[in-house]
Amino acid sequence: MLSKEKENTNVRFRDCQNQKGLNSQTYFYHVHSWQIIGIDIGGSFSDAIAIGDKKLKVIKVLSTPKDPTEAVDLILEKLDGAFEELLHGTTVATNAMLERKGAKVLFITTKGFRDVVEIGRQNRLDIYSIIPTRPVPLVPQDMRITVNERVLSDGTIRTGLSDEDINQVIDQIQSLQPESIAIGFLFSFLNPKHELELEKELEKLGIPISVSSKVVPEYREYERFSTTIADAYVKPLISSYVERLAFKVQKASKHAKIAIIKSNNGLAVPQRLSMRPVEIMVSGLAGGVLAAEFTARITGRDNIISLDIGGTSSDVAQVKEKKGTVLYGLKLGGIPISVPSVDVQTIGAGGGSIAWTSAGLLRVGPQSAGADPGPAAYGKGGKYPTVTDADLLYGILPSSLGEGAITLNKELSEEALKGLAKELGITLESCIKGIRRIFHENIAKALRAVSTERGVDPRNFSLLAFGGAGPVHAAELADIMGMTETIIPPYPGIWSAFGLLSADYKYDKSQGILKREGEINENEIESIFMEMEKELVNQMAKDGNKPDQFIRMLDIRFVGQSFELTVPWEKTIANTRNRFLEEHRTQYGFADEEEPLEFVAARVTAIKHHPDPVLPEVETYPDPKPIGKRKVFDVGPVEVYQKKDIGKNFEKIGPFIVEQGDSTIWVPPHWKAKMDRLGFIYLHKMQEE
Repeated sequence: MLSKEKENTNVRFRDCQNQKGLNSQTYFYHVHSWQIIGIDIGGSFSDAIAIGDKKLKVIKVLSTPKDPTEAVDLILEKLDGAFEELLHGTTVATNAMLERKGAKVLFITTKGFRDVVEIGRQNRLDIYSIIPTRPVPLVPQDMRITVNERVLSDGTIRTGLSDEDINQVIDQIQSLQPESIAIGFLFSFLNPKHELELEKELEKLGIPISVSSKVVPEYREYERFSTTIADAYVKPLISSYVERLAFKVQKASKHAKIAIIKSNNGLAVPQRLSMRPVEIMVSGLAGGVLAAEFTARITGRDNIISLDIGGTSSDVAQVKEKKGTVLYGLKLGGIPISVPSVDVQTIGAGGGSIAWTSAGLLRVGPQSAGADPGPAAYGKGGKYPTVTDADLLYGILPSSLGEGAITLNKELSEEALKGLAKELGITLESCIKGIRRIFHENIAKALRAVSTERGVDPRNFSLLAFGGAGPVHAAELADIMGMTETIIPPYPGIWSAFGLLSADYKYDKSQGILKREGEINENEIESIFMEMEKELVNQMAKDGNKPDQFIRMLDIRFVGQSFELTVPWEKTIANTRNRFLEEHRTQYGFADEEEPLEFVAARVTAIKHHPDPVLPEVETYPDPKPIGKRKVFDVGPVEVYQKKDIGKNFEKIGPFIVEQGDSTIWVPPHWKAKMDRLGFIYLHKMQEE
């Protein structure tokens, strides 16, 4: 089922009732094992998809925030058989950073540079703030110590690292009792000798260590130090998480392979991430981008804006010419982290987003009811009105989710929203409509951030809507953005988890250069790339992988610029210069062809291709019947269909609703829906008379 060359297999499905959590759907033939599983842990729900020989199973359970591996355990219990490979996306590192629940870190740096991580940059996050604030460093001042060493800007050593310095550091470590150590010296990206010497001595203490020349050997000491500290901050947590995950996976399937998705949407084996956990800081966002890229390939759409609306947040990304964008740096909780990562806009807007008032105005989010207690409709003690409650009362959502695993109580939703409506002095109906409209405008702002704000016309893109709440709001959001096509994938509620199945193994290496044009030639650049590729080949061999492809990139800027663009190495400096000028024109509208360039850093990505999953075909049901009708605000009674009943080539003009185990699809008036042979539903806006 995983070969790109194999043909899709026609299968039927039946629903399977589960003992706990949410239900799953199985597209069923008898097999003894699963080939591959994708598990994506979200803030409210944990999603999984398993594929075997002529078999596909969708699983959705409530997340377990205290220990996310408990949700993994629940998912694995639902699989009727062993499995060969498990691919996993996680928000453990993300949450640790945002909630400041990482390790107690000791930072060791060059004398005179202790406070670099606190001073940061001059730019202000909020230029209109009367009293500007800076992000609080992950390491307080009393946990930052210095040594009297110095490497100069050309890599030569002016002051060596003495045994006395090392012994003083060891004494301070024994006094301060850190849980993790970060080492970052000035210009160590040019000469890491002192960092490596200190690391070797400190390894004897048995404390996890992160070294800047290994984590991110690039210039800009603030970003390099900050990234190294972040790596140390989450290292004990990720090591423990990976260990628990491996134990539970091997308990379920002894010889199964495990891979975790990195921030750059590439896979890595767990032991690799235990050594460099900073690479999974936004692991949880990568699955959605992979799913969008897969959708672009299989549907033949070059340009897609992906919209993943979950229970807690919405993630938006642009896929152009079937590829998402990878950035070489991000900020998490205000802390800069210089690692490759997917370009995703995330906002606190999901089905569980709480509606509230401020200064007499209606607000929605970013606070969320999460998985526990959840929206008021869940009947688990939630008292605050949420978007889910508004959707239920609006008439779109069914009376239960997950094939009956969660019953939605309209009375509880109405009680929660009546209190809010009374506080605002408006009718219940106006309150429901207001919550949904504000929710839509919040998400539209994120959609504009990846389109119009980048000079891209969203009308030239298809909107791919997934997540449990994505198909509920997709057409209305497309209307706001002027987009005429919306795509709903076959399994929208777990499409991010499905995206994991299409990921490749990726190994990244970077190296600072800092040389001007004329100070370096093609042979020197080729030598830098070859040395990095050699290191990556050795890393991959330790993990049992071999590279299928290398991607070479350079960070380049005009001399005097503060920031650089990352462009492919085109084998000659002249060709690469032309590529840089072209990219500069695209980004900024101009490029000075006479200005000299500066080569800032070289980057290599080694790729081991992982085959795409093969979607099963759906059968044709010539005359599908609705299961009933539901009254929707401003529309009236509309027909409700089950996804399993409509079959391929189904075509119908809205308004109507399509229900399936992991999501609900709302097709408003003046939109036409058509389903293809793989279960993708395309919504097209029709001309209104």
